[in-house]
Amino acid sequence: MPAWRRALLLAIFLGCSSGGDPAKTAWWLDLVAMRRAKDNFMRGDASPLPLEARARFTGLVYFDPDPRFRVDATFTPAAAADTVWVTTSAATREAYLRHGACAFTLDGQDLRLACYRSPESGALFVPFTDATSNRTTYGGGRYLDVEIAADGKVELDFNRAYSPYCAYAPGWVCPLPPAENHLGVEIRAGEKILHEH
Repeated sequence: MPAWRRALLLAIFLGCSSGGDPAKTAWWLDLVAMRRAKDNFMRGDASPLPLEARARFTGLVYFDPDPRFRVDATFTPAAAADTVWVTTSAATREAYLRHGACAFTLDGQDLRLACYRSPESGALFVPFTDATSNRTTYGGGRYLDVEIAADGKVELDFNRAYSPYCAYAPGWVCPLPPAENHLGVEIRAGEKILHEH
């Protein structure tokens, strides 16, 4: 997102949307900082973009921040260790552990997403597709990184949903969201398709 647009959206948000709520303002500023940091990463040496694409990279494209897509979920752990073989973008399969499920409500609909743990890194993530996939967002789905609080609560902030590396260049191998994580609703938040790279 260009700096002028970011600044304009920030001014609109702070002036009209936050209602003087410091927590909402802090959330907005943190989100803008995260997106700026990711743009810087995408220009750097460790970027998943091919070298020739980095020179013309102007920034990732996002839906405008929307607090409606920041939801509280209840985490239910898996009853037992459950290995799931996940298909990848290279049509191979990788083993992940189904750690449990996050239940939440969005626009009056009760929804559920499985949460997986990578055996290699131990990181928890929620891969998903929704009704924007292959239209305004990457067809192979998007990811959310999650942290589970001691009381079993999870914040799912879809404004932080991001595309896997295989969305940026061929050659990357990424796990695709299993069928249980296909949402029929539009999640108009987070990262959009990067058309020029």
